[in-house]
Amino acid sequence: VFAKKTSIIIQDIATFTPLLVISIIVTAATIYGHIYPLIEQEYNKRLMALAQLGAKRIDGGLIEKITGRNDFMGDSYNLLQEQMKKIINDNRDAWNSKFTANIYRLKNDLIRIVCDTAYFYSTMEPFPYATPEHYKSYATGATLISEYIDIAGRYRVATAPIRNAAGEIVGVFEIGSDYYNLAEIKNIFLYNLSRGVAIALVVYFSLLAVLSYFLLVAIRVLRNMVNKITSGDLEINVALERADELGDLGDGINYMTRSLRDYIKHIMELNAAYFRFVPKNFVDLLGKESVLSVAPGDNVSRNMAVLFSDIRAFTSLSEKMTPQENFNFINSYLKRMGPVIRENSGFIDKYIGDAIMALFESAERAIGSAAKMIEKLGEYNLHRKNSGYEPISIGIGIHFGPLMLGVVGENERINATVISEDVNIASRLEGLCKHFGAYIIVSGDAMAAGGNASGAETRPLGKIAAHGRGASLELFEVLVPSYDERSRLKSETRAAFADAVDKFNGAMLGDALAIFAEISKRNPEDRAASLFAKKCEELLKTGVPEGFDGTQEPGE
Repeated sequence: VFAKKTSIIIQDIATFTPLLVISIIVTAATIYGHIYPLIEQEYNKRLMALAQLGAKRIDGGLIEKITGRNDFMGDSYNLLQEQMKKIINDNRDAWNSKFTANIYRLKNDLIRIVCDTAYFYSTMEPFPYATPEHYKSYATGATLISEYIDIAGRYRVATAPIRNAAGEIVGVFEIGSDYYNLAEIKNIFLYNLSRGVAIALVVYFSLLAVLSYFLLVAIRVLRNMVNKITSGDLEINVALERADELGDLGDGINYMTRSLRDYIKHIMELNAAYFRFVPKNFVDLLGKESVLSVAPGDNVSRNMAVLFSDIRAFTSLSEKMTPQENFNFINSYLKRMGPVIRENSGFIDKYIGDAIMALFESAERAIGSAAKMIEKLGEYNLHRKNSGYEPISIGIGIHFGPLMLGVVGENERINATVISEDVNIASRLEGLCKHFGAYIIVSGDAMAAGGNASGAETRPLGKIAAHGRGASLELFEVLVPSYDERSRLKSETRAAFADAVDKFNGAMLGDALAIFAEISKRNPEDRAASLFAKKCEELLKTGVPEGFDGTQEPGE
């Protein structure tokens, strides 16, 4: 080429093409060799964590009930199937649909199939592809990664021990996927890497009019950026301030890094599944980076608002429904209430059947959330009415005070929990809702901690003796006038009601009785007014005790 009179464009191509092609290929190979193993390691870690979390959700007692082939027709088998399908389909994510799950148990020194999500094996038949890791998980309680090949394909799986209520290992939970899953990861990775290389080459061959000096300078900048990418800095951005093909080459590398970031983000989203079992807010409050670093004994003290809610007469309501209808009903209700709590900066600590326990760092947010929950209940009851179902009612109790958040358990089974007498108080306040005919009852501590700033309408419900506190506990009812006629009338009479409660606390019983009686006449469904009126009548007959300040025993 150089022996003849040739265009400088051709000379540049002949000079730099081999160098650039080799450089890009080496860079691509370096990126692949550095990043793909990390992705596969992350995949294995996520798989093991999902196996551990899944094993904890499997009822070991059901496994012990399955002893023969015919047990696949029983309730225990069906319940295990439902538990496994829920584990792998919890978030309705297309990614989770690629996972399979199996349960094994050891009988006569052989790993046997209890049940599988694919209905491929017979119950209690020996699993012909059992690996040493299956036996080791059963024997030692370890969570392990293994691979095996059956007639359907090659699988990478994680196995974790399943324990019964006594803590004994009674089975092994397996979750994993066909190697097509890993092949898909690899192909996407190679596709994006190849695409980035292709863009780089195409852009380069468009630079025929650029002088070699500027070309070399640009290549050095690009190579420096690529070196940073191979070192793991995927947030790097190539900034070649050129309005030509070399600028396009920088954009191509930026596109490649974005593709890699997006793909790794997809893998990391598996981590979000963990927080459906342990709230992320809980992990954050403990100062942990992820649920994997949480250990028994981790704890932190906080002043927080505790919210308890419960469905009224749920037992009698559930007796009219099948088990499936019960679960459908509860989930239909919870999916409406959960978002309301999160939108108000709270998080759900636990579900207790139909009850919800939520935590807020702000009493104002907790009270605002409770009011929104009642509004959402109105929408839900309208939906139930249109669907031919009877409406439901709930009670909500809120208290603010010091509590301890921590992790209890042992290495193989832990649970995030909250310990505080103030938690019990919130639960008692929820129970008092039925007594006072209220939807929401809030403690004076919660009001003093910022509840007054919530903007919600409230009225006092007097004071009750709180055993273990030393001092009485002030109660306030939060009103949601838009919910029903009873609440609207309570809102209209709340000033008179507050005046009557103040007179009751001051032992001005005759005046208080007159006001409570007038309120009860106007709103016969105001149970609190009726209760206070009855109490005034009793005290007027029996006499006011010495030192009376309005404090009543719970339930009076």
